[in-house]
Amino acid sequence: MGVVRLSRKKLSWIISELRFLLHSRGGEPLIPKLFAPLTLVLLVLALIVLAISVIDLANQRPLSFRLIERVTVAPIKDWNWFRSALPKPVASKSLLNLKNADINVELLGIMIGDEVSAATLTTSGKPENVYQIGDEIKPGVSITGIEPHRIIIDQNGSPRQISLKKPDSIIESLDRTEPDSLGKSMQAGFKLANMFGAVPVRLDNSSGSYASGFKLNELSDEIRSLADIENGDVIVKVSDSGIQELLKNPTALINYSSQTSLPVTVIRDGREVVVYVNAASLSAKMLPNLGQIR
Repeated sequence: MGVVRLSRKKLSWIISELRFLLHSRGGEPLIPKLFAPLTLVLLVLALIVLAISVIDLANQRPLSFRLIERVTVAPIKDWNWFRSALPKPVASKSLLNLKNADINVELLGIMIGDEVSAATLTTSGKPENVYQIGDEIKPGVSITGIEPHRIIIDQNGSPRQISLKKPDSIIESLDRTEPDSLGKSMQAGFKLANMFGAVPVRLDNSSGSYASGFKLNELSDEIRSLADIENGDVIVKVSDSGIQELLKNPTALINYSSQTSLPVTVIRDGREVVVYVNAASLSAKMLPNLGQIR
């Protein structure tokens, strides 16, 4: 392999020739003159690539879109904020205007519950009894509905109603100075299946902070054995709940049904007395008569 030897004179000539190629005549650089042709070439290449892409897309199959049905959401009727408990309906009032039943039956009381409703009736002067929907009062007469102020019966195939009679006076005054005057008025109020009777009373200022209560009468021997109460006692508080609170929320009594020594505050002979009631045994006696599901 031969070696090319360059003399200093030849090397100077080569360098001068390269400088001539990089510069045009007049001393201007050659690179700016080449910029325009190079840009044109790049633009042509870009147009060619774009044309090829368009042709390729045109040859492909068009995309097919499937129609998806939108699921309809049912309107929200009740908002349950923060998992709060929604109120339960107690009873639905019927708008039917029915004729009164022409049978010798008197409606004494109504109990509306979440699962079971009951009505206390007396027929032809017989002792009162508790009936539920579907029970037969008399041959050919059965209960088909229980509402807050009436019951609906089926009398030989025709719907009839028996309305709840309002007592002449549901509130009476309790005066310590005239205890004997309450004897006759105690026949008003309500009774529960030969177990006890009670009448709502309004207390005067001499009875402390209690404004109202229930005065008991006609206590049976069985009820007296389960509770240390007497005829004439006025119940003003059960445990820590006053009578007014219990009237607003009667279901609170269920919380006391399992206690064997439930404190009950009564007014006896004008004095405040605390007695203890076997609520568990009392509930076991009363619930079957009320037709409750245990």
